[in-house]
Amino acid sequence: MITWNLFRAELLKMRKMPANQIVVLIMNIIGFFFIGGISLLSLFKGSDMSDAKSLFPYPTSLFIVSLAISGFANLISVVFVANNFGSEYGKDTWKMILPRYGSRIAFVITKLVVAFLVMLFFFAVTVGFWVGFSYICSALLGIAKIDTPNSPEISSINAIKNIGISMLKMVFYGTITVLVTIAFRSTIGGVIAGIGLSLVLNVGGALPVKALTRLVPTVHIDNLEAHWFQDSRKINALTEAFGYAIAPRFSGLIVGLYILAFIGLACYIFHRRDMAGLG
Repeated sequence: MITWNLFRAELLKMRKMPANQIVVLIMNIIGFFFIGGISLLSLFKGSDMSDAKSLFPYPTSLFIVSLAISGFANLISVVFVANNFGSEYGKDTWKMILPRYGSRIAFVITKLVVAFLVMLFFFAVTVGFWVGFSYICSALLGIAKIDTPNSPEISSINAIKNIGISMLKMVFYGTITVLVTIAFRSTIGGVIAGIGLSLVLNVGGALPVKALTRLVPTVHIDNLEAHWFQDSRKINALTEAFGYAIAPRFSGLIVGLYILAFIGLACYIFHRRDMAGLG
């Protein structure tokens, strides 16, 4: 379904979009000012470098960047996907590209695959920059000792888990955004609808009817996260919200079905409509 030429063309297109470059740089810019600011404060303090000593050593540096990624992942996913799909309508590139490849579904799937790979690249660059810059600043400040983290939660394993959950959320909200962007044929419409849906779905656990709560995909993502981190307090809260305990594998199945449904509906709408959106 996905041809190599279509894949390369889409990868080149995403790489050259200024908005995509800005999205990828956002987290690194935040990291530069965060780590650089702490370094400057440590220099002014002289011998007191408690902040730098507690934040810069590994695995704390990895854990901090994983928290930063999880905090911005949903927003970045919505903006990134809406821009890449909505720009095709704004620039009318659909009409020029599709006649060369025939299959509209292949085109949508290719864009999704490339977007996912670009997001993986985003994670790798962000993690590498934050951890590397923290190491460089540690060396410049003369912080030779690798301090043991004060909290047992701060570990490379938990950092990787944070990034893994962030990836799942980005895929979930990214596929929602693909659907609404194609439905509205607009980048702005995709961003607004994507952010709006993310806000609505994030309060799904507060629904008074437990049967409805069990249908909310974001609550199942929370259930996966709680079991992955073995957070008993959160597991108990979700058990009460669901009405009974739900196994993480079942929650994973529910989330996966929603993602497939969003992709399938987006492909169906795009396949049925003409390029002007009149169909």
